[in-house]
Amino acid sequence: MALTVKSKILMTVLSVVLMFTLFILFYFPSRQERVLLENYNEEIENFANSVALGVKIALTEQNFEGVETAIDFVRDDHRLEFVSLIQIDTLRNAADDSYSVQKTVFKTFPEGVKVDVNARSNEDFIYKSSSFSTPIMTGEVMLSFSTQEIVASMEQIRLTSILASLIVFGIGLGIGFMLARNISGPVLALRDAAKKVGEGDLSQSVDNKSTDEIGELAVAFNKMVKKLNVEAAMEKIRTRTIAMQESSEWQEVMQVFFKQMRHLGFEAPAYRVVLWDMHSGKWNYWIYNADTNQITRLESSLDERMGDLSGSGNSVKSPKGYVAYTISPDSGISSEQEFLNQLKEAVDNESPDLQLEESITVGMAETASGALEVIGADNLSSANQELLQRLAEVMDQSHTRLLDLEKSEAQALESHKQAALDRIRGEVASMRSRDDLNKIIPLVWRELTTLKVPFTRCGVFIIHEKDHTITCFLSMPDGKALGFFEMSIEDTPLTSRLYESWKESKIYTEHWNEENFLEWTNRLIELNHIDDQETYQGSAKPPKSLDLHFVPFEQGLLYVGNKNPLQEENLELVDSLAQVFSVAFARYEDFKKLERAKNAVEETLSELKSAQSQLVLSEKMASLGELTAGIAHEIQNPLNFVNNFSEISTEMISELDEEIENKNYREIIFIANDLRKNLEKINEHGKRASSIVKGMLEHSRDGNREKEFCDINNLADEYLRLAYHGLRAKDKSFNAKISVNLDPSLPKIKVVAQDISRVLLNLINNAFYAVSEKARTHGEDYEPIVMLSTEYVNRRIEIRVKDNGPGIPEEVADKIFQPFFTTKPTGKGTGLGLSISYDIVTKGHNGKLSMITETAQNGKAETGTEFVIVLPVN
Repeated sequence: MALTVKSKILMTVLSVVLMFTLFILFYFPSRQERVLLENYNEEIENFANSVALGVKIALTEQNFEGVETAIDFVRDDHRLEFVSLIQIDTLRNAADDSYSVQKTVFKTFPEGVKVDVNARSNEDFIYKSSSFSTPIMTGEVMLSFSTQEIVASMEQIRLTSILASLIVFGIGLGIGFMLARNISGPVLALRDAAKKVGEGDLSQSVDNKSTDEIGELAVAFNKMVKKLNVEAAMEKIRTRTIAMQESSEWQEVMQVFFKQMRHLGFEAPAYRVVLWDMHSGKWNYWIYNADTNQITRLESSLDERMGDLSGSGNSVKSPKGYVAYTISPDSGISSEQEFLNQLKEAVDNESPDLQLEESITVGMAETASGALEVIGADNLSSANQELLQRLAEVMDQSHTRLLDLEKSEAQALESHKQAALDRIRGEVASMRSRDDLNKIIPLVWRELTTLKVPFTRCGVFIIHEKDHTITCFLSMPDGKALGFFEMSIEDTPLTSRLYESWKESKIYTEHWNEENFLEWTNRLIELNHIDDQETYQGSAKPPKSLDLHFVPFEQGLLYVGNKNPLQEENLELVDSLAQVFSVAFARYEDFKKLERAKNAVEETLSELKSAQSQLVLSEKMASLGELTAGIAHEIQNPLNFVNNFSEISTEMISELDEEIENKNYREIIFIANDLRKNLEKINEHGKRASSIVKGMLEHSRDGNREKEFCDINNLADEYLRLAYHGLRAKDKSFNAKISVNLDPSLPKIKVVAQDISRVLLNLINNAFYAVSEKARTHGEDYEPIVMLSTEYVNRRIEIRVKDNGPGIPEEVADKIFQPFFTTKPTGKGTGLGLSISYDIVTKGHNGKLSMITETAQNGKAETGTEFVIVLPVN
């Protein structure tokens, strides 16, 4: 169990008192008894010495009466028990080698008392002896005194000690209680006050008027609590300021601010906060009426008395501290009259503490953004002046928070505005059909709500000036779309006025009462745009007052209806919405135009694709046609062999028949072996012809497009010969030198054989065409040469087709792989051969097709063109 301060103080005092009491009760009487007993022993011993001296003198003079006189020295003492004269003799034994002392009572007073010569002092008696020696005898005087009187004295001492200790203990106990109360009372008061302060009760105060350390502690405690009160008040203001999420909460912050001022002891009828508005260039006033606990916000131009707070009106000077001034109703200063008028508006004229007809004292603390004033109070103490300055600084910090919030809200509003505009821009621009236009009204309704524009109805009027009509998109009171309809501009007086205002790009406003609204509704019913009033108005009643606002944009007007006229800033938001809507709607119209153009382009593209297919087929057939003569030449050779060996075999069969009849078996075997060889030759050349036909069929049709392993050397050699014989078949005079250099190390690679054969045929045909054309102009001095080579390099197969023709002019060299481009005369080529070849090599086989050419224009003696095909080996 914990001891209280009071208990500790009381126990400390009682401990000291108890120790002193024990000293008085035990040590003091014991000491007194010991001294008393020592003095008594000493007194008896002196008596014994005095009697012994008297006896010694008397016996020496042999004056026996003197012995009696000596005994008389103590005989009358009432404490005396006996006095005895004892003779001491020394006795030797017969051998004279030892002795003994023998004491014999010689005389005793009072007579008849039995004396023990060896007696020792005890609680009842004190025995004292004193020796003497004379010529007559040797002996000692033995006295016995009673201790009864000493014991009585000791008891008296003890009684006195007990009484004294009781008195001391009582006095100490009283002093302890008094000290405990005087010390613990203020300490406990401090403790209780500190505990309540710790619990948040800052109204505590310790009343102690003593000048000792406890009194100083109470004063320090009261100062601390007052300081905590100030800090708590400041913190409440700061906390409410930090908790402010919107600038509209500033009035609540002011309420907390003024409440804390009153809590801190500023007793005044009214307070005023003055803040400079950088945007409006005006002072904003918040006046607090202490009687009604109401705050009135007022706005004024720059106050003359407060003018020194601001330089040019655009910036505020540094704080100056505390200022006290007086406002008089008779001063004639306009700013003071304005101040008094503000007070009349904000403060009850009947307030007993504030007489507006008399001079008013104002205490003001200036800050960077304004001032804090205590109105109608007496001169403030220096402590309150300093406190007012601190409150003004906190108010300044709160104002900074307000400015930050206002800036943030402005940015947020701008952000919301941009987001709303972006949403309108995106959603309108994404509209693709006429049905999508039904989304316009919900979209406009939602974004007007997002922008916090007050409205009850909205709509969009799209003007078609060419048709002299208006497409109307209107909302119902619940925000749902009414749908859209078209009407002539002259159908209603309103639409006619809207058209005129739209042409002038002016905002049109009009006020309607209930009758005007019903007139418009009935006109829409007459024009069959709506079925009835309920269709247009829903369950809501017609508005008794409606302000119409029509904001123009390029294609029409944006309509916003409200119970009251819109403020300028709201109209600016609506205008921004209208302009973005205009851009987005223009994109919608552009899309519709683009969609119509796209349909036309798609039709044209379809026709072009059909024509292209025909051209490709034509090119394919043309290349196949050029092969026809070569194919016939290639097939003719094996067919000749087949015919020849068939005729020989027929003749040999006749011979075989004759030998069989003659039974000439040796000839039969010989002829049979020749027939077998002839049949093998027929089969070989038949397969050769079949292979040529099969290859041409694959070249001419779009069959299996899968890649298969192919021998590039065989493919290139075969199509070189086919192309050459084909050209020779058409022009018997044509002749050219053919150079073939095929790399035997070429591996088989996976390709689409009919596609690669088409590329090779196209390049070889072009080479033969180029040298044939040059041969016609250069005569016999020119030898046409076409070279075909293959090479395996770095895991790639290179196929080169080279001619020594005229080459390709530099100005058209970059165009040769473009579709429909050709250097041949009209009718000689489609312009698709190289384009198709390029796609087959690059896109179909992940290879490369390039060209190297030299012409006479470059000053080269040797001209010609070389095409290089590079195919990767997979």
